[in-house]
Amino acid sequence: MGSLALGRATDAHVAADDGAVAPAGRWYTRGGCAARTYRSAERALFLRPESVWQHRGQGPIESEPLVWDGRVLLTNRQSATRRTLTVLDLATGRPLCVQTISATLPLEPALWGDLVAVRPAPDRIEVYRIAGHRLQSVRTIRSRGPVSPPLCFEGWLYLREGDELVGYDLDRAGERWRKRARGPFRGTPSLRDGLLYALWYEPGANAHLVAVAAHTGDLEDDALAGHHDGEVPGPADDLRISILRGRAFVRHTLPVATTSGSDPFVIGVRRTNTRLQAGSGASVHDFGSEPIAWKDGWIARRDGPQGHLWMATEELDRELRSIVLADSGNHPELLATQSVTRTDDTLYLGALAVDLEDFRVLWKGATPLLPVVPAGRFLLTVTSPETLTALAEPEPRRSRAEIAALETERQVEARLAEGYASLALESVRAGDLELVRRLIGEAESRNSPARSLASAHAGLERIENGSRLPTPDRRLTQAILADERALLIRPLESMTERARETEDDELARALLRAVLERNANFEPAVQRVRALLPAEAPVTTPFDALSWLEFLAAQKDAPVTFLHPDPKAPASDGQVALLAKESRAWRSDIDGYESERLFIVTPRGRPGAVAHALRLGELVCDALESIFADAGAGRRRGTAFLPPMTLILYESRDEYIEQSQRDRSSPEVARGWTAGHYSPFDNISRMYVAEDDASYQRLFDVYAHELTHHWLATRAPFRDTRSGGMSEAKLPAYWIAEGFANLLEEFSWKHLEHTFEPRNPRANSLDTVANARPEDLLPWELVFAASKEDFLRLDARPDRALTLSWRLGARAERSELHLFYAQAGAACHWLFHGAGPRERAELLRIVQAWYEGDRPHLDLAKNLGTSSAELGRRIHAFAVEVSRGR
Repeated sequence: MGSLALGRATDAHVAADDGAVAPAGRWYTRGGCAARTYRSAERALFLRPESVWQHRGQGPIESEPLVWDGRVLLTNRQSATRRTLTVLDLATGRPLCVQTISATLPLEPALWGDLVAVRPAPDRIEVYRIAGHRLQSVRTIRSRGPVSPPLCFEGWLYLREGDELVGYDLDRAGERWRKRARGPFRGTPSLRDGLLYALWYEPGANAHLVAVAAHTGDLEDDALAGHHDGEVPGPADDLRISILRGRAFVRHTLPVATTSGSDPFVIGVRRTNTRLQAGSGASVHDFGSEPIAWKDGWIARRDGPQGHLWMATEELDRELRSIVLADSGNHPELLATQSVTRTDDTLYLGALAVDLEDFRVLWKGATPLLPVVPAGRFLLTVTSPETLTALAEPEPRRSRAEIAALETERQVEARLAEGYASLALESVRAGDLELVRRLIGEAESRNSPARSLASAHAGLERIENGSRLPTPDRRLTQAILADERALLIRPLESMTERARETEDDELARALLRAVLERNANFEPAVQRVRALLPAEAPVTTPFDALSWLEFLAAQKDAPVTFLHPDPKAPASDGQVALLAKESRAWRSDIDGYESERLFIVTPRGRPGAVAHALRLGELVCDALESIFADAGAGRRRGTAFLPPMTLILYESRDEYIEQSQRDRSSPEVARGWTAGHYSPFDNISRMYVAEDDASYQRLFDVYAHELTHHWLATRAPFRDTRSGGMSEAKLPAYWIAEGFANLLEEFSWKHLEHTFEPRNPRANSLDTVANARPEDLLPWELVFAASKEDFLRLDARPDRALTLSWRLGARAERSELHLFYAQAGAACHWLFHGAGPRERAELLRIVQAWYEGDRPHLDLAKNLGTSSAELGRRIHAFAVEVSRGR
C-alpha cells in the first residue's frame, strides 16, 4: 500500500554510510554518493514503471537530479550566463523553490540535508540553504584559481582550489585544512571510508592518486595512476575518480601512455582494505562509461578497436574474466549509451532494467539522457533535454480498507503540516534563526497552506532584515523541540488507536503497516500486532511486527492452523509426524502452517517467508483449478477433501541443497538446480524461499514450476485415475510434464493482487526458441517423443551459444537440457494461447493422458493431424512474434 511520509530527518548533518553507496532516499552528488559509484541502497523496481509526474524546466537539464529525503534538486541552463536551481517535491513533482543564478558554468551541485553547494563561476563556490520557497545564501568561497565541482559529505565541503585540495566544515567559518603536493592537483575529488581521493601531477607528467584523511588532510596513500608524456591536464579538465571496493578508477582527459602503444583514458589502482596498492602496478582500461561494481569486479562499456562492448568483468586471483553483455549482435541499442545505475541487484542500463543474478531483462523503457536516479518508490529519468520524469511501478488495486487507511494518513499528514506551521511561528518568538528556517521548510514540504505560514514567513524576514541577529531563547527552543517530538508521535498514536478501535481487520492491518513503515519499533503498534495473532502463533524474540503483518494479510483468504513437532506423535498423524521427523533430522526450531491446500514447514521466526509461500501457492492452485475447470475437468474448491501439498521452506540455498542431498530427493539438485524441486518419491516440495521481498521476487519462477508438478500429481481432477504415469520412466511425451510446469512458471504473477497474466513476452522458453538457429535446437520429433529416462540422459553441459532478446550476454550458453525445457515450454505456450481452442483443449488432454499413463493419446502431432517438424515451425514463429514484439 502506498503511504505518505510522516517523519523526516531533522538534522541536515545526519550520520551517513562510508560514501560507497547512496543511502535510500538520497542521491546527493554526481554519481549518487561520495565514491561516485552510481550505486543506491533503494529497492529495485521489478515491474515496468509508469510515468507518475513530469517537470519541464527552463532550458536543458545539465546534471543528474539530486535527492534528499523527499526533495529533488534540478539544474537547468537558461542561457550561457544564467542557470536555474529548482527544488521539487518528490511525491508530486510540485515546485517548492525556483531560483535563477548568474552562472557561466554548469552548476554541478552537491547536496547535503538542506544545504546546496554550486559552482557558478570558475573561481567561486556558492553555498545555499533551502529555506521554504527560496534559497538563502549561506557562504561564498572564492579561489585564486579554478575550482572543482563541490563534494559535500557529512556536513563537510571538499574542493580542489587551483592546485590545492581544501576541506571545509560547513558548521565553522574558514577552511579546516589545505593540502599541497609536489605538483598541481587536478580534477574532482571523491571520498570513501573516511579518505578523500584526488589526483596530482609531478613535473614529468606522472599522475598520482592520493588518499588523504577527510577531516585532517593528512596523507595516507600515494600511488601512480598514469603518465601523459610531458602533458599535464588543465585546471578546468573534468578528471573523474570512482572508488570501487577493489580498485579506484581514474578517468583522465588525456590519453595515457602505455608500453603497448595504446591510448586508454582510464587507469585502475588496486585497493586492499581501503589502502591503495602503490607497488602493484596500475591497470589500463578503455571504459566508455563509469564502472559499476559487480561481484569482485565491475560492469562498464568498453570502447576498443573492435567497437563498443558492454562487459561484466570479475577479478579472481588477480586474473580478469569477462562476459560480453552487449555487442553489435546482442542488444546493440545499448552501445550508444553511457547511462548506468545500480540498486540492490538490479542494473538500470540504458533503457533496460537487468537482474544482476542472471542478466535477465526485467523490463524495457525509454532511453535516458542521464543516469537514472533511484528515489524511494520512484526512478527519476531525463529522456528529453528539458523534462524530468518520475517513474513508479503500477499501483496495485486497492481494497476499500486500504483506501480508508490512505485517507486517514492524508488527514494526519494535514494535521502534521498545520502543527509544523504553528511550531514555526512559535520559533520566531524564540529568535532561533536556524530553527525557524527548518520548521518552515518542514511545513512547506508537507504542503502546509501559505496562509498558515504567512506569519512565520513575516517573522523570519524581520529577523533576517534586522540590524543584528537576536540571541536565541534556549529555554523556549528546547520546549519547541520537545513539542516537535510529541507532534511526530501523534500521527502514529492516532493511527494505532484507530487500528485498535476498528472492527475491520483489514483496515487495522493497513493502518498498523502505515505506522510500522515509519517506525518499526513503535511499541503500541507492535503490541497491537501481537494482539492480532492467535495465541498459538510461533512468535520469536526479537518480534518482527511488519513480517507478521505480511503473514496476517496472506492468510486472510487461506486460514492457517499452527502445528508444532511432537516426538510422541504416531506415524499415522501425518503432518505432526513429518514435523517430528524433520525436527530430528534437520533442525529443532521448525513449525508447521496448514491451510486448505498447503502445509508449510519452515524454521521459526519466518512469517514473511510463510506469507510469500501462501500467497503464490494459493494463486498457483487457483490458476490451475481455473484452467482445468474451463476444460470441464475441474472441481470447485471445497467440494471434496484433498490433503494439502507439503512444502519445506529453507532459509538459504546452502541449507536447501544440503537437506535435499541428504534425502536424495531430486536429480535436479545434482544438476545445479539451487532454488527448489518437487520430489514425487516422498510427495514433498522443497524450496528456498526468502524472507525479504527482493529475493523472493527472483524465486517466483522455480516456485510456480515445482508447485505445478506437485498440484498435477496430487490435486488435479484426474489424480485418482493415474496408472503409474509419474513412476513410468519410459512413458513417452515427458515434454508435457516439464513444458506445462514451464508454462505456469512463465505466467506473469501478481500475487499481491491475486491475479496472473498467461501471455508473457519475457518468457525465457519463447526467447530461447525465437533466437535459436535450427541447428541449435533439439529435433522436435525427439522432444515430443522423449521419456523421462531419455530426458535424464540429455547433456547438462553448455555446448552452444545464443543471443537472446530478454537476457544480456552476447553468448548465452545453452545445453541440451536447457533446450528441452525451452522447447517443451514454448510448445505449451503455443498450445495454450498461440493457436486456437482446439489446440488448448489438446494441451490439457495430453497433460491428463501423461499423468494417467495413457500412451495412445500422447502423440501431439498425430492428434493434431500434422508432423512434429511442422509443429516446430509453428511454435518457432509464435515465439518470434511474442518475444520480439512482432
